[in-house]
Amino acid sequence: MDATIAALEELTPVSSSFAPIDDSAYIRFARTSPGTRTPVLIFNAIGVSSELFLPLSLSLVAAGHSVVLWEYGRVGDDGDTFFSRVQSYKALLGHLRAGLYDLGLEDCHAVTLCNGASVLARLQAELPFAVSRAALISPYFNLLHVPHQSPYETALVPLLMKAATDEGGAARFVHSVLNRGGHAVASKEALSKAHMASPRSIAGYSRMLRDYRRHDETDVLRRVKGELHAFYCLDDEAVSTDYLEAIRSAKPSIGLSTYAGGGHYGIVDNPSLLADVTAYLGGDR
Repeated sequence: MDATIAALEELTPVSSSFAPIDDSAYIRFARTSPGTRTPVLIFNAIGVSSELFLPLSLSLVAAGHSVVLWEYGRVGDDGDTFFSRVQSYKALLGHLRAGLYDLGLEDCHAVTLCNGASVLARLQAELPFAVSRAALISPYFNLLHVPHQSPYETALVPLLMKAATDEGGAARFVHSVLNRGGHAVASKEALSKAHMASPRSIAGYSRMLRDYRRHDETDVLRRVKGELHAFYCLDDEAVSTDYLEAIRSAKPSIGLSTYAGGGHYGIVDNPSLLADVTAYLGGDR
């Protein structure tokens, strides 16, 4: 998060705070100074570095928004990680909820990536402020009854589930695959600074993911409040087109903008998507 804060500080003052879990685990928050438009909370996918959102954060601040980002633990640490201490989804939500309470936020908008949409949905009813509009980038909810055949689901998820119980072979293999040259994931450096830093961190993250995927979220999805709009790249490696349609069938009020390219991390790789998200959160589209 240091690089994100440094870049934002060239535009506006940034305050940073920590919500401690124990002596070595924490959630770190960064909040830019008040702007002229509605503040924006950035719900990153579980375990993904906030650096993935630097282009969007800069765009939102330049458009007059204050932004709030957070990161779980010491991203990139090759030893114990946040996910070595917090391995249940319920515990993760509890710590994040407490940290957001302490920030004293007022009503805001939100942007989510992947299962960050689930985090928003599960916290929304318990936060002391309203989220009136949310941009859902490549949204993911765990729908147990819906088949999902994306490359991520068929190739990587089974390995991560195995790594949840095997810190040796499976975790080392996932680490080697994700860190070899030419990998298809956009902004790999930003992603790998999170839960992919080492085999041990992959194992910890995988246990969190396994716990998250035990629960069907159809009802959670239907309870999401506010105006919702999905931004989706047709070549998304993690969320298939059919799966996205299942999400929208469960919540028909979700609007949709599609893009030919950009993959799961189109917020980095597709300038049109980034511009459209910024405009949507500002009420300009």
